[in-house]
Amino acid sequence: MNDGDTLADGEEVLQRCPYDVLRVERSATKREIQRAYRRQARLLHPDVSGSGSAEQFRELVIAFKEVVSRQPGSRETHPLWPYLSTLDQYWSREQGHDTAEQLEQYLKDLGKYDEYLGEHRLALAAPAAVDEDSDTGGSAILALTGYRIFLGNEQWQVSWACDGGEATSSWERFGVLNTEPLRREAERLRAEANVRVAE
Repeated sequence: MNDGDTLADGEEVLQRCPYDVLRVERSATKREIQRAYRRQARLLHPDVSGSGSAEQFRELVIAFKEVVSRQPGSRETHPLWPYLSTLDQYWSREQGHDTAEQLEQYLKDLGKYDEYLGEHRLALAAPAAVDEDSDTGGSAILALTGYRIFLGNEQWQVSWACDGGEATSSWERFGVLNTEPLRREAERLRAEANVRVAE
């Protein structure tokens, strides 16, 4: 499955957005990216902190290499870039929309800008996922209740438990499913949807 989070060489695949791994905004400067990397490296390097793992540190290094190689103001730094379907990302590249401004105009010309903006707003409104083994509290995924392909991307409907006690629901990509039981459930929902389509 390719949800747009692959490195340029195609050999390494991140399960999460590299900006999320580094905990920086897409508009961050190279200096801010480097500071965030150093801060995270101190927390995650297994030989330094003792609390991180080699896998977490490797993910951080891959994310840093991917993000720092991007030019400020490039299409990949636009907040809507991760929400574009693989097809729209491909055609944006093919048609030479290299800057964030060109990408935005391209989406407006296609009439898809408002759809992607809505998806982006939903994602911002959704609480962050919490690992089952985490004792940090906060919001957590209660259940997966649906599967769809939206604008060329696979998405699962996630039911969240919020701090206020109310449950909410949003459509999310596979990367937010950060535990093995959730991923197995996601695979089951995908298989059921494929069986329905085949019938």
